[in-house]
Amino acid sequence: MIDQPRTRALRRAARVGEDRRTPTSNLFYMDIRIDAERRLDRLAGFLAEERLWAPPLEDVEEIDVAPVVPMRGG
Repeated sequence: MIDQPRTRALRRAARVGEDRRTPTSNLFYMDIRIDAERRLDRLAGFLAEERLWAPPLEDVEEIDVAPVVPMRGG
């Protein structure tokens, strides 16, 4: 979320037919796009490394249901 620029030169001009015109792109669009790509690349690296240390389980482990009994005197 950003505030509306205080400098009049950076504000979108009010023109006739403005609602039918394609809006100009955000000044920060490419910065956000580059940052998102950088973060996804880092995440892919972390996930690939994590698979080396924690390979998936091959066999399913069955766990018996254990009743929860409250403690007395607490």
